[in-house]
Amino acid sequence: AVADRLVHELETIHELGYDDYFLVCRDLCEEARRRRVGFALRGSAIGSAVAHCLGMSPHDPVARRVSFERFLSRARRKPPDIDIDFRHDARDGIAAYTRATYGEDRVAHVANYVRWKGRSLLRDLGKALGFDGADLERLRSLLWHSRGDDLAERLQAQPELRGLGIDPERHADLFALCASLAGLPRHLGTHSSGIVIADAPLAGIAPLR
Repeated sequence: AVADRLVHELETIHELGYDDYFLVCRDLCEEARRRRVGFALRGSAIGSAVAHCLGMSPHDPVARRVSFERFLSRARRKPPDIDIDFRHDARDGIAAYTRATYGEDRVAHVANYVRWKGRSLLRDLGKALGFDGADLERLRSLLWHSRGDDLAERLQAQPELRGLGIDPERHADLFALCASLAGLPRHLGTHSSGIVIADAPLAGIAPLR
């Protein structure tokens, strides 16, 4: 049963083109062991017997009867997610090892866009319009679940908010500005641990900063 499972997994991994991905993930786990850095594999990847044999996961999915297809399937053909948590104070060291091993020009941190939503819109735009800080905090606490483009609608649907100091006329300009910027990027950030590794210089593949 174990041999059949491994043959099936290896054939699937190879057919879908993820041989290198598994080996890179194994390399990072081995480097963590050399540094005595704690790490853990989580999510559906624990269903891979190959990951277990490569030393990435202590869990034997055959003995535990965990399905491989939840992780990687020829039918779905979705990219596998080998989610490895390294000890928080050692992540920078693992990232530095990755750059040194696979090339400074071929490794980069993933960027993420932080988008404007209800609470951040009320805070940032309210300050720009000169609203009192305590007033803004009250608005943010009452409208915390808003997307930012539905503030005026919520006042219509929840008239009790007016009794709590939210005046449609007084806040009309603020709500209109919030609606116009809702969902737009507020700033560009760096993902806490996501890294891209390419087989060619990344500058020729994606924009970098």
